[in-house]
Amino acid sequence: MKHLHNYLILILAMIVCPVYAQKYVLTSVSQKGSSHFDTDAKEIVFGTTAAHKTVTATTNLNISAVSNAGWCTVATSGKEIKVSVTANPDKGERTAVVRLQVKDGLSKDIKVRQFGSTPAVYATPQELTAVDTDEISFEVASSIAPEFTCPEWITPAGPAAAIGTNVYKFKLSAMTEASRTGYITVGGNGAEPVRVKVIQLTEQYPTFAVISDVHFGNAMGEGPMVKVPRALKNLSSYKKLDAIFVVGDLADSGKPEQYQQLVEVFNNPANYSNPIERKIFMLGNHDNYSSSTNYVQGLKPMNGGNPYPYDQYIVIKGYPFITISDRGSANCDDNDLNDGETSYPKAVRDTLARWLERASKECPGKPIFVFTHVPPKYTCYSSWPGEGTENYPTWAMKTLNPILNKYPQAVVFSGHSHFPLADPRSIHQGVDPNSDKQNFFTAINTGSTTYTEIESAVDEGIHPKGYDNVTEGLIVSVQPSGNVLVQRYDTERNEEIEANDPWVLKAPFDGTKFEYADVRDKYDNNVNNLKLRDGLPVPEFPGDAKIELRNTPTGFIATFPQAKNNDIVFRYLVRAINDKGYADKTVWAFSGYFLNSATPNQVEAEVSDLEEGKQYTVSVTAYDAYGNSSSTIVSGPIIIGKSTNPEDMPPARFGSWDFKDKADPLKCVEGTAQLVPANVTYTGVITMQNTIDDAGITYTESGDNNLSALLVPQASTFKVVTGKPLSSYTIMYDVRIADALSWHTLLQTNLKNDDDADFCIDRGNRRVGLFHSDFGYAGQVPLNEWHRIVLRVDNGVPSTYIDGEKVLQGTGTANGRWTIQDDGFFIFCDNDGEDSDIDVAAFSIWDSALSDMQICNLGGYATPGGDAQEVPASIGEWNFAGSNPLDNSNGTEVELLPGTVSDNGEISMKGSIDEAGIYYIDDPGIQGKVIRVPKNSALKLSVDKSMDNYTLSYKIRLPRLESYNCLLQCTPDNSDDGDIFVKSDGTIGLATNDWGYAGNLSANTWYHFVFTVKDGVPSSYIDGEELLKGSGVAENRYVISEEGAYLFCDNDGEMGDVDVAGLRFWNVALSSEQIKQLEAEEASSGKLYADVKEINMREGNEFSIRVTSTVEPTFDLPGWIQLKRPVPSIGSSKYVFHVDSMTEVGTRTAEVTIKGPDACGLAPYVFTVTQTYSGADVPQAKATWNFNNPSSLLDCENPEAAFMQAATIGDNSVSLVDSYDDAGITAIAGPTDENKAIRVPAGSALNIQFDAESEERIANYAIMYDIRVPEKIGWCGLLQTNLSNNDDADFFINGSYSTIGSGSNGWHYDGKVYANRWYRIVLNLVDGVPSAYINGELVTASESAHERWALDPLGCLLFCDNDGEKTDIDVAAISYWDKGLTSTQIAKLGSVAYPYIFASKEKVELEDGTKDFTITIKSSVVPKFETSEWIRPVSVSPAAGEHIYQFRADDMQEEGTREGTVTITSADATGACEPVVIKVVQSHYAGGVPTPTAAWDFSDESDLLKAGAGTAVLLPYSVSDNGSIERLESAAGLDITPIEGPNAGSKAVTLGKNAAFLMEPNEGRAFSSYTLMMDIRRNTEEWCSLMQTNPENSEDGEIFIQPSGDIGLGGHIPYVNKIETSQWHRIVVVVKDNVPAIYVDGMLATAASSAFDRYTIAEQGAFLFCDNDGEMSPIDISAIRFWIGPLSAGQVEALGKAAE
Repeated sequence: MKHLHNYLILILAMIVCPVYAQKYVLTSVSQKGSSHFDTDAKEIVFGTTAAHKTVTATTNLNISAVSNAGWCTVATSGKEIKVSVTANPDKGERTAVVRLQVKDGLSKDIKVRQFGSTPAVYATPQELTAVDTDEISFEVASSIAPEFTCPEWITPAGPAAAIGTNVYKFKLSAMTEASRTGYITVGGNGAEPVRVKVIQLTEQYPTFAVISDVHFGNAMGEGPMVKVPRALKNLSSYKKLDAIFVVGDLADSGKPEQYQQLVEVFNNPANYSNPIERKIFMLGNHDNYSSSTNYVQGLKPMNGGNPYPYDQYIVIKGYPFITISDRGSANCDDNDLNDGETSYPKAVRDTLARWLERASKECPGKPIFVFTHVPPKYTCYSSWPGEGTENYPTWAMKTLNPILNKYPQAVVFSGHSHFPLADPRSIHQGVDPNSDKQNFFTAINTGSTTYTEIESAVDEGIHPKGYDNVTEGLIVSVQPSGNVLVQRYDTERNEEIEANDPWVLKAPFDGTKFEYADVRDKYDNNVNNLKLRDGLPVPEFPGDAKIELRNTPTGFIATFPQAKNNDIVFRYLVRAINDKGYADKTVWAFSGYFLNSATPNQVEAEVSDLEEGKQYTVSVTAYDAYGNSSSTIVSGPIIIGKSTNPEDMPPARFGSWDFKDKADPLKCVEGTAQLVPANVTYTGVITMQNTIDDAGITYTESGDNNLSALLVPQASTFKVVTGKPLSSYTIMYDVRIADALSWHTLLQTNLKNDDDADFCIDRGNRRVGLFHSDFGYAGQVPLNEWHRIVLRVDNGVPSTYIDGEKVLQGTGTANGRWTIQDDGFFIFCDNDGEDSDIDVAAFSIWDSALSDMQICNLGGYATPGGDAQEVPASIGEWNFAGSNPLDNSNGTEVELLPGTVSDNGEISMKGSIDEAGIYYIDDPGIQGKVIRVPKNSALKLSVDKSMDNYTLSYKIRLPRLESYNCLLQCTPDNSDDGDIFVKSDGTIGLATNDWGYAGNLSANTWYHFVFTVKDGVPSSYIDGEELLKGSGVAENRYVISEEGAYLFCDNDGEMGDVDVAGLRFWNVALSSEQIKQLEAEEASSGKLYADVKEINMREGNEFSIRVTSTVEPTFDLPGWIQLKRPVPSIGSSKYVFHVDSMTEVGTRTAEVTIKGPDACGLAPYVFTVTQTYSGADVPQAKATWNFNNPSSLLDCENPEAAFMQAATIGDNSVSLVDSYDDAGITAIAGPTDENKAIRVPAGSALNIQFDAESEERIANYAIMYDIRVPEKIGWCGLLQTNLSNNDDADFFINGSYSTIGSGSNGWHYDGKVYANRWYRIVLNLVDGVPSAYINGELVTASESAHERWALDPLGCLLFCDNDGEKTDIDVAAISYWDKGLTSTQIAKLGSVAYPYIFASKEKVELEDGTKDFTITIKSSVVPKFETSEWIRPVSVSPAAGEHIYQFRADDMQEEGTREGTVTITSADATGACEPVVIKVVQSHYAGGVPTPTAAWDFSDESDLLKAGAGTAVLLPYSVSDNGSIERLESAAGLDITPIEGPNAGSKAVTLGKNAAFLMEPNEGRAFSSYTLMMDIRRNTEEWCSLMQTNPENSEDGEIFIQPSGDIGLGGHIPYVNKIETSQWHRIVVVVKDNVPAIYVDGMLATAASSAFDRYTIAEQGAFLFCDNDGEMSPIDISAIRFWIGPLSAGQVEALGKAAE
């Protein structure tokens, strides 16, 4: 690989060649809020003959083009610009300029050059600099075959010289000097020669590689023993490298053998294409899972046999390099700031600060390269909140930010996240040296060389498909210009990532040339006015992009092409859109971009758990890394549960009966099986019959579509004659039951009928199944409804489905009772009368087990997938095409005839639509023809017989909403009022006959209206949704007589213009399900609306709305509002708008209009935006109380505005009192001597009374409370808007979680309030929407308004609740504003000023061997520390504010524990405050690991469960897959087998899947602190529960091994991959005060961050290897140990491994 410092300029040229058409691509970048247009196409070169070439622009702007020469013409077509030239008759060349123009006056020129007959050559570039490479190349455009004259050290290397545009390569000989310069002359055949200057330099600048997270010992994919050598080989082949840096996580768990593997790989010369002199390492968090001594000792071979250093300062070719090792094992500091201090202790931070200062002095003006494992926060991808996971919001720490922020020349390389390098966010530079983010330097992510991860942003999780097939690294080169080139490489596929867009860090390194800041920095002060990367332009799908859909049993799989983007397409939003235009389900699908060149061209996304039978369209939107979205592509319709894939279609039936032929009701309509009627007695005796009449079986009404059905009485049955045995088959029943008190038997395989039936609907619950054979019952069959029940038996294993949905699955164990014998089986038959009457409309059998999808496609009796629910063919269909627009395309059974109607009802039929005044109109939004039926025109529906069952389907639009607009007139002479009307308010229906009006139609909007009449009862539907249903009583007025009916006709002129795009007519009443299917075909083509009518902005610069549109919307905006994202597209999208800031106090309002294309026919949607600016200063409060007047505590500073009165409160009551003394309110010391306070006891409240100016409730206000909860946080109502106090308060301190807010009406609790601390709390209400602040910071806000937070105009109650949720509270100030404040104003209110000291913990416990600990102190004063004699501060420089202080305890010499204290007081006597005392407990166990309370080693085969120590016992249990447990008498009844143990002479047992132990401690108490050790070996990749504390086994287990080997518990203990199959492991579970941690082979694997009651072991004990729902597997066990109390980490490490 070479690097040329002058990049080749692109010249798009083809010179005198037989290809006359060529395409080029222009790029256009849309800046947010402005139009922007650019192109790299500078010149197009033509030969002498006539030709044309095409330029394609990537832009969303309209382009025009002009040429300044007549021989050069230009034409535009959309985004394509065609440039054409005539033949050049002259000898010399000629040139022209094509100017491309877009809106806003932006333009770009393209030079057009055409050769003449005189030979000519051009070379680009004309100067090259080659650094440490033996090859150069440049481009030549020529009308002849060029000739090259070179200096002796340059040799042409091909290709052969040829006419046209070609890139020619040249070889450079080896250099002995530092630099040399020469010229290549290009000419030949009379062409004027050109010279190309070549400068060759010896490398004088460092070039190095950076990789990270090699994780030796990890088995992901091929593993590091394959992946790392490949990465080294590939990286060292690109360039000569001075060094390679490996940025931590060298070993997966820090074990010595893992470092041995690392040394083996990095010290093997065969793993390098070119040798690398320096290989530099540092610690990551995984390396600290074991002792870091393993790193120091294990890497000695990499350091000349000397201990390997933790941190290093290195100078390479005059440039400084600093490496800093991570000293901790934490992932981030989001959950505990102490984690950052542990990972980078003060001594390490001091070292970094000292070295940075040294580097800046020794190497001024140069970048300082810094390497450390964990990214600094707010820098590269993974370090910003939300870029991690639920448990770890980031993969970063802020500990080093304050140090690095002082050095903009610092270039920090970090790993840890494993995030892909193709993501543009993987590099970051800050914009503001004074930002609180402290990120004013360069930070670069280094990827991973074992496997990749992404943020939690797609449904696949952080490890999408292919993640273990991604390894990456960087090559960094300092350039002669002083710039730094950073190239990203895919070491798996051996290719450069984004080769055309390497990162370039530009000198000088002072922040003024930063180019990699982005929109995440937009709220900082951009001191150098840097451009913020925003990812624009948005992604774009190919113009022919389509979504292919295929069904799954509960959803679909969508396949669609990848969108394109200037950086990457990160993910896709796939939406299942229902018939209302909303998404029932959304899935975020990953693009797979981290596979680079192997990124699939198609994306597959599965959406499941959708409603069966429901129709959806599918939309897909592409998103880039910055959240910019593409236009949305939309699929055609899909019906869930119905597949068109031939493999998903049910095969031919072995037997099928539909009972339609009443002359031969048992005729088999498909297959060879037979159905024979019979009778059965209560005792099971069967008598075969010849006919259904003989058996007492009769016909009944099926209930749907007039199908035939049979009533099979209790005493009747059918025998199904198969003629062959079947162990795999499928049976389908369409049945209806009316009795819930009886059993309904469906299958009897016993032909003697002397045993219980095999498949039933049970009584009472009406479930289907069988109690026997571990099958059970599930689902439900409602009464008096038709349902399709399917029984599938697959090699003796049954499954049951109701209406296509699986409700019951057998255990997987074959059972002989399901086998059908040679002579067949019975249906609706039982041996002892457990049966009842049943209706059956269809019955089928297959002689194979159908797949889930095939059964799904059978559907349900009442679903679109069912055989009985297909939409029948209409007898009339009109699309208004052809020579006669009213021709019926479905036959002649019904006709549509044109006519006119007067306002008094007189009808006159006409011979054509022209004569009737009906005419065509254009509508680009509608496919097909559209006619307009004016007010006095009509259409007659001509039929040949009377109908009281029919369906009419209209696709219509009303240009205007008249007072009444008639759609249907059933009276043949039009002498009565019409029968369906649309009113001016948009409702549709009829006022008479208990039908009424409903709906909300708009003018100029297309609707699909369906009207059905079933037996004279009408129903109406709009866009597939039922709108109105008649009373159930037949109405003669809706009967269409044999004389026909009229459309758009009324007897007294209540009519209007109607646009019609399609009509269909059926002579049956379609069901609601069929109408939903119809809607899939006739979907409405007109929707344009938003989810808002008005926006009120009092602060902030953004608002968003959701727009649903069937056309691409446009927005008419005032100048102070701009659309930010996304690009407008069809579908339902959230649009974000930017609003310019106001500079003057006041209000402004504007209308925003959303429109479709001019011809779409959709009415514009208008909403208003109102912006209010009240200034940055805090306005004067309307009323304030400071409680400083001892003679009148409740005086208001401005008494004319409000009055405060004390009150007492009871259950649902409040009583005002004359004096605060009567309420028990007392004066107390406040936050300071000058600021007094009062104490309001639990039974008292304060009433604020306003001078009411209005009777309306107050929906805009702010209340500020300066309060303190003494002693202990409890529930306390802060605001009660109900002046009678007979309802719950409206704003609380939550006593359960010490938070503030409300649990009502969409609001929630958040923030944190501690006892004995003063807080300034602000409740802010803006237009009824509440938010709450603590000390100036927003902690919780509702998203919607509610009247409960609006104040009564007479006042409100403070510190009050109706049912005792109130505690004592201290109050130093109350202020009230009669308008809402802005967040800026509330921030200025700040906090209560008073002296305080707070500590992050009350107790520190130092386990054996632990000496150092930290305490986070927050104080308003300078703290002073007093400690016990064996505790001392370490490097403490006390200061006010929030700081982390380190302490160290002396070593203990004697076994046991000792207690000491750290007391924190104020160093300033004038700032006296309560001292804080922290208890420190240190323990030491001289004897190492204590004796276990109980132990089992399974060495006695005569008594396998014999305890080796203690009084505890292991009791044998069997456990079923559904969780039922059974105590066994002894181990003899247990599925347990003795085997050899992990070590010589040791024993073990294999415990079967359904076997378990109950460990009973026999201590007579429960345990929340204990240690459990298990030596185990798993031999299968299945779920395995290790521990179950629930005595009933009715909940999930507590600790699991997943099939992947991960150990933990979802939502409690993070899963980690630790347990390998076929290997012995020692698992130690340490639970301390219900906080669990899991150790594997002596090392901490994973731990919970908080306590969970589920880890308490009850007095009865805990189950081992037991779960409630079968998540168990066989397991080998060689030892179990139990300790009462938690072991220390050192003690667990001393336990070692199972196999030593």
